[in-house]
Amino acid sequence: MAININKNKKIFALEGKNTSYVFGIEDNQYIHHLHWGKKVSTVEDFELVPVDRIDSQDAAVDIMPEEYPPFGGLRYKSTAIKASFADGTRDIVFKYINYSIKDNALVIHLKDQHYNLFVNLYYKMFEDLNLLQRWVEVENKETEDVVLENINSVSFNLNGTYFFSTQVSGHWSAEQQIFRERLYPGKKIFESRKGITGNNHSPYFILDKNANEDNGEVYFGVLAYSGNYNITIETTQFHSIRILMGINSFDFLYRLKPNQSFTTPSVYAGYTSNGFSDMSNTMNDFCRNYLMPKEKRNTIHPVLYNSWEATKFDIS
Repeated sequence: MAININKNKKIFALEGKNTSYVFGIEDNQYIHHLHWGKKVSTVEDFELVPVDRIDSQDAAVDIMPEEYPPFGGLRYKSTAIKASFADGTRDIVFKYINYSIKDNALVIHLKDQHYNLFVNLYYKMFEDLNLLQRWVEVENKETEDVVLENINSVSFNLNGTYFFSTQVSGHWSAEQQIFRERLYPGKKIFESRKGITGNNHSPYFILDKNANEDNGEVYFGVLAYSGNYNITIETTQFHSIRILMGINSFDFLYRLKPNQSFTTPSVYAGYTSNGFSDMSNTMNDFCRNYLMPKEKRNTIHPVLYNSWEATKFDIS
């Protein structure tokens, strides 16, 4: 199985063929990210070392690489979820309840310490492809509505800051123009506010450290959603990268009624040390082997001739 757990330390690892994704539960409250990259030999080697503040200007919780940071407390960083309760409270304080495994997915069950708002974090590793799927489910078990003001599918944390970002931009008749840039301190945002993914940007991130087609470290992730989306890549002053992906909070508000749940779109993300071609092949294999109908996976498909622009529909 692709899930390894140290129950005493409350450390969880999702194992791919060549990669590992590791996090732990600190003080039954914080979901502390520990590792994403090359496969580790054993989860027993990991320890949860509490993050301390560097000075009086930055709280420890603002520095901590959290798996899914909620809005509230001394967090001034971008957070993954924000909600308003009936009494006007807008902070969420997580409490770890337990974990479960459902359909080969690891589920981390959380609850607000004061309100009956439950947040379930889902992790599933496609072991043969080193591809991680993540999504979130929120359940309102209050007697009144809870308003979701912002909800992301994931938060990722990377060590170091010397990364390059690759994306596309464009407009009608000039789509998919590739641009690559070095990430410097601050935030880089790719988004759509038009109700569709559109051709201004695409709902994915690609970060690398001087990679080429066949060599070098590449982190990548795509949001499986065709509506308004937001990808925030933050280069922190603490020599780390924070990535948030999900539904765009622009003009967004979702009223979660009692006993109602909300499930975010999935994110499929991976790591490779074998360059951009391995990333591309991984996503191609995933689409072919897991998303396409079985009867269509190994067949030759008809070619659609686009007669619109070429002939203005004047074709027999």
